[in-house]
Amino acid sequence: MSTVFSLYNQAFILPDMTNNAKNRFSDRVTQYVKYRPGYPSDILELLKTRGSLNANTVIADVGSGTGKLSELFVKAGYNLFAVEPNDAMRGAAEQLLGDNANFTSVSGSAETTTLETGSIDLITVGQAFHWFDPESARREFRRIVKPGGAVMLAWNSWDEAGSALEQDYKQLVKTFALDYEQTSRTNVSDDDVQAFFASGSSVTQFDNPQLLDLIGLIGRVTSSSYMPTPAHPGYPQLEKALGAFFDRHAVAGQLAFNYVCKVYTGQL
Repeated sequence: MSTVFSLYNQAFILPDMTNNAKNRFSDRVTQYVKYRPGYPSDILELLKTRGSLNANTVIADVGSGTGKLSELFVKAGYNLFAVEPNDAMRGAAEQLLGDNANFTSVSGSAETTTLETGSIDLITVGQAFHWFDPESARREFRRIVKPGGAVMLAWNSWDEAGSALEQDYKQLVKTFALDYEQTSRTNVSDDDVQAFFASGSSVTQFDNPQLLDLIGLIGRVTSSSYMPTPAHPGYPQLEKALGAFFDRHAVAGQLAFNYVCKVYTGQL
């Protein structure tokens, strides 16, 4: 796959928009919690095989959002600090995982985590690295990670390149997106992501399909920060267009989003 940040990922935010990015999801947390895909448990086995995960591993999940990736590690018993700057998203993660003694919620960002120097064995990032200022985040990650510690970056991306579904959805986004062109970049390559690591990273890909009914499709689309929410005047037209899109592509009342989870692991 030639690009990591396809149309179907969250938009890549340019560095001078980082502060705005930290608040972009405040009005769509419910959609994010209910309709964004989670992460495959294969990630745990991958990290164990790479020697990055053991019973004593302390994890910082940075840009943890509503806890989609954090949940995978917390439910498996690992001690985890969930670092998230957005109050509404962090609150959703606390509601999901707050009853677990091995979960700690932290108000912080990739550039300023507030975590102690040299306190973390593994830094994880799920569907969020493209919102960071890369150079500032690298400095902060190097500060908090222990010598020999690892970093994992993961994205759920659609595996629909060239399909009729992709082309149809691409046109829908072009028609209804509020500020996609101003807030996104679709030409960030694997090489650009690899450059974040000291000597590149290993890349592994897992199938992670998601089946949606019409309500799920609407929720998934409106979880994207650049699409209208019900409060926007353009929303009724979007909802109508999504209904037609669903009718064109659904099979037996279900629409398949064939995600792949692409995982980068390495050291800084």
